Amino acid sequence: MNVAEATEISHSFADSYLTLNALMGKVKDASPVLAQRLSESQNKTIGMFLSEQNRICPTPYQPIDDLLAIVEAYTAGLLGPSIAQKAVADLKKHPMVLTANHHGVDYFAQSLQGSLLFSLLKTSPDIGCDTIPVFACGNVPLNNLTYPRGAMIYRVNQNAIHKVPLLLPLFSDKRKRAIVSAVEPYDSSMIQKGIGRIRAWEKEKILAGDFAHVIESLMEELYNDALPLSLNSYSDQAVVLNHQLWKRLFAFQQDVPDMVYLEIEHIVGQLLTRDLQKPDSLAAIFMLDDAYREKLLAALDGTSGCWNRQRLLAGQDNASKNKIARGSGTHFFWGVDDRGRRFPLCISKSADGKKMLSGWDDRGNHMVFEFSVYAIIELLSQKKLVPSLFTSYLCVALARGLTCIGGYYQSSYMPQMQKGVVNVLEHFGADDIARRVKTVPTDGYLSGMQTVMATIDSQYSIPAGPLEIAFEGGISKEAINTIRDINVYDAHLASLCDTAIDIIPHEVKKQDWKGPLFQEMHEYFS
Repeated sequence: MNVAEATEISHSFADSYLTLNALMGKVKDASPVLAQRLSESQNKTIGMFLSEQNRICPTPYQPIDDLLAIVEAYTAGLLGPSIAQKAVADLKKHPMVLTANHHGVDYFAQSLQGSLLFSLLKTSPDIGCDTIPVFACGNVPLNNLTYPRGAMIYRVNQNAIHKVPLLLPLFSDKRKRAIVSAVEPYDSSMIQKGIGRIRAWEKEKILAGDFAHVIESLMEELYNDALPLSLNSYSDQAVVLNHQLWKRLFAFQQDVPDMVYLEIEHIVGQLLTRDLQKPDSLAAIFMLDDAYREKLLAALDGTSGCWNRQRLLAGQDNASKNKIARGSGTHFFWGVDDRGRRFPLCISKSADGKKMLSGWDDRGNHMVFEFSVYAIIELLSQKKLVPSLFTSYLCVALARGLTCIGGYYQSSYMPQMQKGVVNVLEHFGADDIARRVKTVPTDGYLSGMQTVMATIDSQYSIPAGPLEIAFEGGISKEAINTIRDINVYDAHLASLCDTAIDIIPHEVKKQDWKGPLFQEMHEYFS
């Protein structure tokens, strides 16, 4: 069935705007970037689309060697030296990573299947990588859309179809606003509480018994293993668990690439300890040179993923104005309070003229940090600061030329970041640096698509996360070949549940729309 036929398809509930194509129309109206991507690619196959994303920076401004050394040490400490060496060799050969995902154990069907598509690109014959590098964003709260707080379950019994995805918390409610970068590790008692909840859902007929037992077994085998339980942070535990979960996605065991799922802020924090001590690094130029910094703050003012100076400044006066700063972004770094919650920071001057980072946490405490090289390095090591999105992409992509393939948001704001940086460099006559920064691909897109679905009662087609895929026995080699031939528009339709909740939550929040949507998906895709 092609796009034109899908538009004409008639259903008993076709008068509702939440039918498949009408809901897609709402999503496209709310996301011009996604609408443009679909317009450009709706008649292409996944294989054709992936080949178009394969773009590498020819002349990065800074060498990538220090980043590779950090990745090797980071990976070796958690996944072992053999995988670390392969990851570095692959990145040196093909400097491209997936940056569409949030950090934490990845059960979100849309991001997991984005990783699957990225793996098809990285392991294609002309590239031939053995590892799948994901640099995931860790400065997100545990209760964000992708739910790193615990697990997302899509396969439920028919009576609970409106609950998809079912959320299984691992961390307590009081930790839900802490960011992944700053959360302590889970322990065995938390695992047992999770298993208890699964058993309760089985008794309540929310989960089928055979599927509930699969989830229980997975938690006992993977989460309760000695290695993750020995680690000092949830961020590190997530690296190990994502690597293990990934292996369960496939029906075959040979030739499965290793998932290397790392926190980008951890990498960037270590890069900054070097860059801020090198006056010619891109980070030092834009953070430490007063003229460059002020020009950049003005150039990217209001850009998504950066900062809004008016809102930041309005929130600086007192604690009662702290809410004004929400949605303001932050200047280069987020502050992190003693509960692991992030808050925005604004560059200002103290009474004696020193540059400072200041902001209010959500308990009304005024936090002030010295904005100097060694103060920043120390605060990063203490996790009182974490790099912002802009700072992360400045160090990893714009400085070192690493191609960062992102989602529908990143592929919009990252080119704007690049443009602002280039304009400032050209303003000050740094034309050679600007020329190199211009060559970095920044609009790579690999999100909002799913190519594997699960079926409930031969009636509903639902998203498939790692639990659902593992329950069905994993993806075969034949299925992987089929995925390359799937239409890009159809892959976006298959992911519409997750996309709609992300892009237009106000439109779908209170409506009983999931059952009819999953029924229509089953009719369309079958």
